[in-house]
Amino acid sequence: MIDRIDMHVELSALPVRHLFDEFPPPRADTSASVAARVAIARDTQMRRQGTLNARLAPAQVAAVCRLDRESRALIATAITRLGLSTRAFHRVLKVARTCADLDGCTEIRCTDVSEAVKLRTLDRLTC
Repeated sequence: MIDRIDMHVELSALPVRHLFDEFPPPRADTSASVAARVAIARDTQMRRQGTLNARLAPAQVAAVCRLDRESRALIATAITRLGLSTRAFHRVLKVARTCADLDGCTEIRCTDVSEAVKLRTLDRLTC
């Protein structure tokens, strides 16, 4: 069942010191800037493949989510260590493609694959 969820994110509690004005939390992107990046990424996906990354069929994943040697080695290690299924592998590739799109990159980088693997928290907990 966990295979069917693309991203698993564990959030920790905000440190108490950040609840007081003298220790504000670090600045994050604004909702508007994130929304703009998402809109651009969605537009990129639609122009590139006619559908969103999340809706790619397995045959399309191979064409759209090509990896360089370093990224292949990283995902191979993740598959072995986390025991990822083929379904989870395809989902990691699609999330990595989305990470690259959000950064405006045409190629999937090792950092994108790493981020996508990190978003599979529940896979790490079940090993």
